[in-house]
Amino acid sequence: MRDEVSDVARLLNQMFDRLEATFLQIRRFTAEASHELKTPLSLIRLQAERMIGDESLPVRHREALQDQLEEIERLTRIIEDLLLLSRADAHVMQLELVPRDPAAFLHGFAQDAQALAEHQGLRFEWSHEGHGAVPFDERWMRQVLLNLLVNAIRVSPPGAPIRLNSRLDQGVWQLSLQDQGPGLTPEQCERVFERFVRFVDSGADEKEDRGTGLGLAISRSIVGLHGGTISAHPAGPPGSGLQVLVELPAVRA
Repeated sequence: MRDEVSDVARLLNQMFDRLEATFLQIRRFTAEASHELKTPLSLIRLQAERMIGDESLPVRHREALQDQLEEIERLTRIIEDLLLLSRADAHVMQLELVPRDPAAFLHGFAQDAQALAEHQGLRFEWSHEGHGAVPFDERWMRQVLLNLLVNAIRVSPPGAPIRLNSRLDQGVWQLSLQDQGPGLTPEQCERVFERFVRFVDSGADEKEDRGTGLGLAISRSIVGLHGGTISAHPAGPPGSGLQVLVELPAVRA
């Protein structure tokens, strides 16, 4: 009986070793492939920019080149996001987890958020409750909130408010961003943080929705490196919006 248990344990260890090696190979391939693609894309962009500057070029050719430049820019963003995800998965991102005041951080973020929302004909509202300090990296947490805000702006109807509620209590900093878009089903909320997963509203113009499908995956990785969690929930009945909840550990008094 003991020999059988030992054999099973040995087989399980070998299987886990193979799985870990496979994951490492996937991460390495993603990072290396993304890095190698940046140079040829840069050369293609330079050539297209030179051609589009030719005044003798027919209008239809110039328009086609402009479309190509937009697609190249989108591919470049995808590559940069994949590189960022690879670094996050490998835990090689440098985070400055310094205890900070969330209220001061949010005050600075809200100014830019209000400008972005107003530019799209929307309203940004925010509030903060509680006192204390939270160890977080300002740069990367700002990136998380910007990702959430951009998604909310993309799905919000004209004139709608986007609400960010912040609360620091009992050793937890809780951030909740809610929009009034079409929302997601509970099943979609489970998958929305996966890579390249995008849920486009049936009435939206998919050509205008130029998201990469990586913003929420990046947000989940950054929050995870902070020791926190991120989740999505329907804000109410179907069609009443989406709520994204971020929770980070705070410094206990």
